[in-house]
Amino acid sequence: MQRRSWLKRSALGTAALLTLPTTQWANPSEEVNAKREIRLNANENPYGPSKRVQKALQSLGPVGNRYPRALRKALKEKLADHFDLAPDWFFLGAGSAELLGLLGLYYGSQSGTVISPTPIFPLLPQYVARHGGDWRQVQMAANGEISLSAIDHAIDSKTQLLYICNPNNPTGWTFSTENLKQYCQSVPKDIDICLDEAYIEYTTAGESASLVNLVEQNPNLIICRTFSKIYGLAGMRIGYMIAHPDKIKEFRDYHTGFEITASAYALQAAIVALDDQEFVEESRRKNQEALADMMEVCTKLQLPYIPSQANHLAFNPSSLNVPFFTQMEQASIRLGRFQCQGEDWCRLTMGTKAEMRAFQEELQALADKE
Repeated sequence: MQRRSWLKRSALGTAALLTLPTTQWANPSEEVNAKREIRLNANENPYGPSKRVQKALQSLGPVGNRYPRALRKALKEKLADHFDLAPDWFFLGAGSAELLGLLGLYYGSQSGTVISPTPIFPLLPQYVARHGGDWRQVQMAANGEISLSAIDHAIDSKTQLLYICNPNNPTGWTFSTENLKQYCQSVPKDIDICLDEAYIEYTTAGESASLVNLVEQNPNLIICRTFSKIYGLAGMRIGYMIAHPDKIKEFRDYHTGFEITASAYALQAAIVALDDQEFVEESRRKNQEALADMMEVCTKLQLPYIPSQANHLAFNPSSLNVPFFTQMEQASIRLGRFQCQGEDWCRLTMGTKAEMRAFQEELQALADKE
């Protein structure tokens, strides 16, 4: 089932309804074919996977008849070396979405409460609600700011988990690393915190904005990461969780595949991608250029937007006084869409230069119709 259909069927989906169709490999070409869709809706990296990853996959050979235990071990060891942790601090999954669903199942079965800002990527808290728990949502400010003090004030005796995306999806809001660090350390240790860092590599500070270095001293901290975004492996489905080994053992009992859902090709791709930091830096640079340019366009057209450090930008197109999403759909441009404070906002994925130029030309044409 596509995520979009899954969200529509949930009673809770209206809080943060995203247009998130099934992902596919992005075409790195700079040329926009007028007959094909421009995909600016799924937060994929339009430049990935890297050439090194593609070459490694071609040389992997036929491995589909064997369980990839050795590759799973190799990726955990690679991650352990990358983050200076032992391998038993990592749990692998078919994308971070699978791991977020696993956490939702785990905490929902405890009949507790998860608190999150809203709008947010809703998979984890919706799973909590579906499996017996409650989802308490803290509305962000009109300018997109997420208040940590407001989250703190929502905590009560039933709270088991705080769920925070940094940068946030779909808004792109990014916390000050120091402020978020201080807050996570102040949360009572009997309340767990899940930080979804799917977009952390896109931030100005890159990996240094991550709070991975806090997990050893804070056993209530869980961090979810993915290779789907800046590494360009959305179609491969590979992600990982970082948490205290005791928690990893507990979560494993709730995982239907006992950590064998990642394929050999996905594991090998992740191993090679992790070493290709040159590709990561180039993807970050291109993304920041596209973001800066798009924010200038929004300012010029007087479209309210939320400053972003992710690979997407949230803006409100309602002032255009045209059927914005319908017009873009007719122009074969796919966009993310979510509701915030009663209005439809656009979540625009940063594409290639040619894709962004095509979108901006269409946007300008709609603005000129007023």
